[in-house]
Amino acid sequence: RYFLDIDFLRDMRIYVPNPIKEFAFELPNEKNIAAWVKGEIESPSTNEMWRELDHYFRTFTDLPESMYPCLVLFTFQTYLQEIEHVETVFYLSIFGSFGAGKTTILELLKLVALRGIMGNASAPLIARMIHEQKVTVFFDELDSKTQVNEDGDSEIISIIRQGYRKGMKYMRMSKDLQFQSFNVFGCKAFNAHGSIESALLQRSLPITTTQSTDATVPVINFEKRKIAKIIRERLLLWYLDNIIINVIYDTTVIDIYTPLSYNRDSIYGGMGAKYGATV
Repeated sequence: RYFLDIDFLRDMRIYVPNPIKEFAFELPNEKNIAAWVKGEIESPSTNEMWRELDHYFRTFTDLPESMYPCLVLFTFQTYLQEIEHVETVFYLSIFGSFGAGKTTILELLKLVALRGIMGNASAPLIARMIHEQKVTVFFDELDSKTQVNEDGDSEIISIIRQGYRKGMKYMRMSKDLQFQSFNVFGCKAFNAHGSIESALLQRSLPITTTQSTDATVPVINFEKRKIAKIIRERLLLWYLDNIIINVIYDTTVIDIYTPLSYNRDSIYGGMGAKYGATV
């Protein structure tokens, strides 16, 4: 059993019936989170993170100028998709010839996205991971993953087709004839060599790549994981302050318990006890 202990509501306990035993994505640095909770480090501003992400993508890719804002905006979207009033998301579709950097762009996005994973798994497993762990999935060579089922449809494509709008479900019958339903809403990106069905393209921002003439790009890419980890940790702090606290926390816990007549400043407790909450 896992419980959330909130200082100003010490009698409140949230029971998690099926705790996750193994995470599909890389977990954040525990020391950074602990320091944030104690108020020892501040989160960066939105402008700071936009500039850092823009520089990050420009460093490791060689794309037309108009493509960089799309990559930055998509990255931010992965951190915004859990807001209650976000009903739809857009996808990224990346096209280009062999050796044009399509996979590199997906890897760069995955490394800084919220709970990013590569979609190299079966359709039922991907659907379950989205449902249970709220992962952001990146599909490499989507046109090679379109094997059709007995109904003439691709299960991977079905997940992507359904997942752009909140409330849409991916439903299937398991091998032991058990009905299964998964919430597959969330940001997704994919690349392809060939054609993709028009329904996915209508939900996507297209990015077309060509082989770079900058000889330094392949060498610099050896450092992308190290740089991406620093940016992702900073993005997570931004997410905690701007989404978890200012949006989700304030509009759920605070509004629900307004009749308790508390002093807002005493709840937040100053920077020494970050927002009066410990996890």
